[in-house]
Amino acid sequence: METGDEECSSSYVECGTHESVRLRSVQHSASINLDLDSEDIAEKVFRVLNVDKDPNRSHVTRKLSVNGCHLHIDIVSMDRTSLRKSMVNVLEMCDLAKATIDLVHARKWLNFDE
Repeated sequence: METGDEECSSSYVECGTHESVRLRSVQHSASINLDLDSEDIAEKVFRVLNVDKDPNRSHVTRKLSVNGCHLHIDIVSMDRTSLRKSMVNVLEMCDLAKATIDLVHARKWLNFDE
């Protein structure tokens, strides 16, 4: 997992036209690459995470992609606090989705001894 909040790893975005004043803002980013054991599980977790969006007020953008059994998550934010909260949220959702998938595949709720 890579996180960027230093000047060398942050990107500067310039806004405006030729007639307006150029504004600069620092963006913080994190890239997360998760190995989810199989492409099927990675696709299912991708669909779960794709539904759960960050609120507009957080100014966070999140891009998800699946490459084989790996789920790749890119998160960009204007401030470190929102970046951290988004990272925690996405990792908790991944854990919950993966645990649910594992439970369904194991069928632990079935008791064949009766």
